[in-house]
Amino acid sequence: MQKPGYAERCGPRLGELAAEGIYFGSSSWKYDGWRGLVYDAGGGGDETYLKQYAAVFPTVCADFTFYRFYNVGMFRSLYHATPPGFIFGLKVTRSLLIDRYPAWFKGENAGKVNMEFLEPEVFAGKFLTPALELKEKLGPIIFEFGEKTMAMSPVDFVAALDTFFAKVPKGYQYAVEVRRKNFLTAEYFQALRRQAVAHVINSQQTSPPMREQMATYPVFTAPHSVIRALTPPRLSYKKSLERAEPFDHIVIEYPDGVDTIVEVAKACREAGRKLHAYINNRLEGCAPLTIERILDRLSPVDA
Repeated sequence: MQKPGYAERCGPRLGELAAEGIYFGSSSWKYDGWRGLVYDAGGGGDETYLKQYAAVFPTVCADFTFYRFYNVGMFRSLYHATPPGFIFGLKVTRSLLIDRYPAWFKGENAGKVNMEFLEPEVFAGKFLTPALELKEKLGPIIFEFGEKTMAMSPVDFVAALDTFFAKVPKGYQYAVEVRRKNFLTAEYFQALRRQAVAHVINSQQTSPPMREQMATYPVFTAPHSVIRALTPPRLSYKKSLERAEPFDHIVIEYPDGVDTIVEVAKACREAGRKLHAYINNRLEGCAPLTIERILDRLSPVDA
């Protein structure tokens, strides 16, 4: 008997979890290394990959929206390329998230104060309005504040967040990801809870490990929660990329990370809290296979 393929092994379990409000997906979908696993062995373009991806996974984080603003046409095409019930997580465009452009930043803005930083009207006009073309498929809206692009103090950061989220349109699943431990203050979590904004439980080079975040901080600040498992702690983007490409197999397992993701999912399921968990290829080498390892813990095949 032929061994079931990835879609047969994982698709039904992913769908059952999504029906409970627990969504697992990856960061983007444009990976040739997934041919013969998630995608047809013959390959295909971005649109073909997305359709095949969405036939298996219930959600994806559209990382590319971090780099520039997109028009309504792009979001409309994403909407029509995916089945009912599919969810897009979006990263907010970085020009809204940098308070002062670093001197090393490319372009004419290098070294300048960013006048668009957390401006509610700019966010609503340039980012949110086009994204509304996703309609009911619009999921978490993620604000990522990088470790190298924030010049303000933790106190001023919290004040800026509080002011911004008090003014932006309500009714959306906003989430904040910070990559500097000193920004994870009691006041930060209080502000998120006050505004019903999720703290992103993240894993990457400069963030505290996910398990430490769970043990140390009140990470559940909203009716929804978000995980972004990018790289193991202390591993740089460059090194994680070098070891993981072409993303077609598990390179090095990260058991503590997988354990923590499973624990977060169980906690959210028990509390009736919606969870969107985005797993990156760079975490272990191949996001679909990491997700399968998580599924084997949450929803065993022989259960």
